[in-house]
Amino acid sequence: MFERFRNGYSTFRVKKMSRGARESTVGNLNASDGPIGANRDQKMNASSVRFSNGRRQRRATRGEVDHIVPQAKTRESNAQFARRQKRQTGPEAVRRRALVQRIIVGVLAVALLAGIGIGVGVFVFHTSTNHKLSIENENLKKALAEQPASGPYYALFTANLDEVNKQNPTEKPDILLLARIDEENKACTLVSIPANLQVKLSDGAYHDLADAVSMDGDDALVKAVSNFAGVSISHYAKINREGFLKMRSSIDPITVNITEEIDDPNAGPTYIPTGERVLTDAEVITYLKASNFTEGVSTRAINQCSYATLMCENALSATSFGRLSMIDNIAGNLKTDWTVGQLSDLGDVFAEMKAADFKIGYVPGYETIRGTSSTFTPFTLDWQAVMSAVEVGADPRSPLKIDTSGIDPGSFTITVRNGTTITGLAGEYKAYLESLGYVVEETGNTESPSFDETLIIYNDEAYKAAAESIREVIYIGRVIPSDGFYSFETDVLLIIGGDRKAS
Repeated sequence: MFERFRNGYSTFRVKKMSRGARESTVGNLNASDGPIGANRDQKMNASSVRFSNGRRQRRATRGEVDHIVPQAKTRESNAQFARRQKRQTGPEAVRRRALVQRIIVGVLAVALLAGIGIGVGVFVFHTSTNHKLSIENENLKKALAEQPASGPYYALFTANLDEVNKQNPTEKPDILLLARIDEENKACTLVSIPANLQVKLSDGAYHDLADAVSMDGDDALVKAVSNFAGVSISHYAKINREGFLKMRSSIDPITVNITEEIDDPNAGPTYIPTGERVLTDAEVITYLKASNFTEGVSTRAINQCSYATLMCENALSATSFGRLSMIDNIAGNLKTDWTVGQLSDLGDVFAEMKAADFKIGYVPGYETIRGTSSTFTPFTLDWQAVMSAVEVGADPRSPLKIDTSGIDPGSFTITVRNGTTITGLAGEYKAYLESLGYVVEETGNTESPSFDETLIIYNDEAYKAAAESIREVIYIGRVIPSDGFYSFETDVLLIIGGDRKAS
């Protein structure tokens, strides 16, 4: 019913045309039909074949043949015939092969040149950035220990948050973080070291730890921290205020939760209220330097470590290229013994690390303020316990947590002294403590009403937890050992300072 069409002609018409062409042959090429040339005089009967147009009719009349299909049993298929027709031979094939070879050689040459260009660019970038990062201090190389082939190692990070004074460009870091880095286990511990920790420098006198760089160089700072912590330091990096703020601007905004309002003139003129907020440049400098808190310097240390971990998480979440770009951006303000390649590899190792994955800690001790200067005194035994925890990868704050659950308020005696100009405070605190079951044997005033903070002092290590229990019920104060500096006959001495809260 329906005819199939091929090349625009019906099957019936194609078959009819083929029969006509066979009947009008130019001779039989089959040897079995007789001697060659037997039908040589036979002509093409063009009029017996109906062609679709005059051009084909004229070609048939002239006897022009451009296609002979052999009648062999091994006759090739249409697909095979098409492939053979497309296959080039002779000079044309030679020219085509030469063209293909030229194209391949050209592509390879372009790829090679591009590879060389990229390689040169990477080399120039690394060389230039490494030059900006390097610290020209041969003594520092000697002070730094060789990084172990495996296992954790220590690094010291410092930040100077003061504006550069060109007339007196003294380097004095405000933040010092000792880091235990464990690449194999993807773990890191940060411990804040007080900048006003007293250490002996080259002149034989005691100075703030932060003065070591300006007096004796970076190597002196590394040695001082290494001796204080009792560990070998393998790497050192320092950044100035400009570099720190550049780094902040190159990462996403960081939200912090201010649990205690900040109003510390020694840290800066900026007031920061409580609540969650993204800090401005001025606010973040004050936030990291302030120590006017209930817990004093320990709160400052935790703030410094916590903010550092948030910045690390944000920076590490960038791509490898993004981290390299960040390093290049701050290279003039960041100085270190690490190369840009080593920093990039370190970033790849900790790329998935979050702020909560870091362990953070501080040096237990107390700060003494005299006029405009202050000094930090560590609790030696507690500090040793902290570093023992750090060295095994444990929480640095775990040794500082004092269990007061088993303390009987009536099992020890207390002396209460008023260290302020407000009259009657010793009596008020005596009444409050006795109402809770504590035994207050003596009250009075200090020789000088100049105590800015409340102190809870114990004579013997056995009463440390007892002193801590007092701090928990008066909601203020710092627990410290007497160390022979305070004279009292009872087990614990409570000195009420200017930071006192109503009981």
